[in-house]
Amino acid sequence: MKLTDTQTKVKQTIQAKEKELQKMKVDITSHSDSAKDAVKNSKRVFTELVKLIEKRSNEVIEKIKAQEKADLDQGAKLQDKLEEEITQLKKREGVLDTLLQTDDNIHFLQNYESMSSSSGSDEFPSLSFQPCCSFEDIDKLVCELTGRLETTCMQEINKTINKVSDLSTKRTPFDIAVGDRVRVKPSVVIPTQKWGSVTHISIGVVKKIQGEFLTVDFPEQKNWTGVVSEMEHVTSVGSDLLTKNASVDIKVGDRVRVKPSITTPKHNWGRNVTHKSVGVVKDIKGDDSLVVDFPGHANWKGILSEMEQVTNDDEMGPSSVDSNIKIGDKVRVKPSVVTPTHKWGAVTHKSIGVVKKIQGESLTVDFPEQKNWTGIVSEMETVANANSGSSGLESSIKIGDKVCVKPSVVTPTHKWGAVTHKSIGVVKKIQGESLIVDFPEHKNWTGIVSEMELVTSTCTVDIKVGDRVRVKPSITTPKHNWGSVTHQSMGVVKDIKFEDVIVDFPNHKGWKGILSEMERIDDSEADVSGSSS
Repeated sequence: MKLTDTQTKVKQTIQAKEKELQKMKVDITSHSDSAKDAVKNSKRVFTELVKLIEKRSNEVIEKIKAQEKADLDQGAKLQDKLEEEITQLKKREGVLDTLLQTDDNIHFLQNYESMSSSSGSDEFPSLSFQPCCSFEDIDKLVCELTGRLETTCMQEINKTINKVSDLSTKRTPFDIAVGDRVRVKPSVVIPTQKWGSVTHISIGVVKKIQGEFLTVDFPEQKNWTGVVSEMEHVTSVGSDLLTKNASVDIKVGDRVRVKPSITTPKHNWGRNVTHKSVGVVKDIKGDDSLVVDFPGHANWKGILSEMEQVTNDDEMGPSSVDSNIKIGDKVRVKPSVVTPTHKWGAVTHKSIGVVKKIQGESLTVDFPEQKNWTGIVSEMETVANANSGSSGLESSIKIGDKVCVKPSVVTPTHKWGAVTHKSIGVVKKIQGESLIVDFPEHKNWTGIVSEMELVTSTCTVDIKVGDRVRVKPSITTPKHNWGSVTHQSMGVVKDIKFEDVIVDFPNHKGWKGILSEMERIDDSEADVSGSSS
């Protein structure tokens, strides 16, 4: 009878497991379909986004072209009107010339009153081409829009990527059971239920599992609550290695430091203590805590499991890195440092300064933005080593060089002022990372060396005094406006000062322009143009 009951229970269990298998197959298929749909929808959304940007950019381009056409049409009408007025004035001049030379007194009297009644100035008011807008403002807006779009896209796409990554943490690991030794996964930055006194190094025993949650007894904290998917098994081998290198061997008098794997010690870093700091154990308490005397912080309190012993060889290793930094070196804060121990002040990751003083782990740096800035040696890096691949061009900038703002810089650190990406100026002064540039549009402009680039001879315009020039066809409106000049006008360069040029055109003497907006006309082209006119 008992055997029959057992057989019945086995059959029931088999049926239940087969149902579980069928449900699992359906769930797996559904999950796969969901992933495929997500891929398809992602492709569709990003394709639509690209199309939208292309559509809107085309609208902007068409609007610019339409405005250009309207301005040029207006200019053409004004030009025709001006030419017609000139023709009428020339006719009047001819009639006046005839009257002055005639001997026929009757003819003279008949035409004198009508011809002398007006000098022509009242009938023909002054005309000039004045377009309703400047397209340089559009260039600046587009550059700023590009920067904002890149920032927004990167932020939102990163959010999506992180969300996809988070999906993996929601899987329930079926192999964690009550009594298992576990720890928080290294990939978990902050547990859902927070750290409490627990760290990534902490190893505890599972006391209770209820759904997605579990309760763990850690040495540092009893009855700690966590999420199953954020935990991982600790094998006996792993735990043995951990205990071997952790708190067991540390005793009073040993030299220790905080383990590299500890992001923030339980009792915080305190004053002048970093991963590089080496101190002497002064006392060990029964609750797994210890007291350490560091050079910059006496009686520092920590946790045994967060510390590691330091041998003479160990201490030579990390300190040799720091010893590379010496007084006079150019340094900056490492990109990996989120917030320096002594805070940022006016300094940023881009700031480059000169080491003024080194005292133990502390150093004093003179940055262009802040003098006597205090930092930690281990948080700094030399610029020569870190930036040897990209600083060659910047370091070659010297007083007297022609420079412009790099195209990659959306907004300079000290703002644009009257300067644009097209502006070319002469370096007047260099002090550390800062420099003073005289631009035609903005004298004594302050900038950052790393945001500037040299303007080579191939980039500059080979125009000199006496050359025949005209405005480039690509220039819609010159910086100093057209005046009486057009794209067809040819003039002679009278003076050049930095980027400014003075040109004598037939219909506009002393016209002021920008070198980069002009092009030289060779003799053959000028002769052809002259003969055709």
